[in-house]
Parts: sequence; C-alpha cells; structure tokens
Amino acid sequence: CIMELKGQIIITGIKKKTKAKFFESLKIGDVIELRYSLDSADKYAPHLYVYKDGVKIMSTYALQVKTNLSNFEYVEV
Repeated sequence: CIMELKGQIIITGIKKKTKAKFFESLKIGDVIELRYSLDSADKYAPHLYVYKDGVKIMSTYALQVKTNLSNFEYVEV
C-alpha cells in the first residue's frame, strides 16, 4: 500500500516572472497538484511530484518547489 500526502493549489497571481522549467509557463487559473510519497525508497532529500491536469510534469526537491512557488500567489483547493 502506497501512502501519499497531496494537495492542490490554484494560481491566483504572479508576483515575479521565473525562468524555472515548468513554473515559467504557469498562469493565473492553473491548478497544480503536489504529491509526496511516504513509501519512497529515496535515501536523500524528499522529492515532490508536480502534476498539472492529472499528468505528472516533474519530480523535484521540496525546497525547489517552495522557492519557485514564492513567485506566485495561490490558494489551496
């Protein structure tokens, strides 16, 4: 059994443009989902999986997601 933590956010504003892959294409109204697997076999820093429209877009470090999302205004769904 795989246990995941997940949540969705809606982009409500753009504070600052970014060149970060995937994040540079986000626009107001986009809904993204962040997932973290608690059953991960990764021995290093935890990865978040980023989904848009139900499709996995990327896997990256939580700090990178946090840093890039600081360029946006958003609300949790």
